[in-house]
Order: sequence, then C-alpha cells, then structure tokens
Amino acid sequence: MIESQHVPLAAEGHVKVLFGMEQDEDGWPPIQTESLWAGAPSSVQGTAQSG
Repeated sequence: MIESQHVPLAAEGHVKVLFGMEQDEDGWPPIQTESLWAGAPSSVQGTAQSG
C-alpha cells in the first residue's frame, strides 16, 4: 500500500484512491500507479484534485 503524504485532505475526510496501471509492450503508460482524492459528496463541493 502506498501511503499519502497529503495530510490536510485526509484530515478533511478525503481518501486517496490508487489505480494500478498495466503497461503495454511499448511501456505505455509511463507510470505504474494513478491516484486521485475522493470525498463524500457533501465535502467535495464540485472540485477535483489529482495526485
């Protein structure tokens, strides 16, 4: 498990969601993990932040 260092968002009730990326034979995408912050609809207020 990869732990987040974004404590302020975690303290506000958000969680960091991680997605494993499967690379093709050419090595694309160039990353192995994508992440984003998620929160309950009442705390999101129409904003998004990727990490």
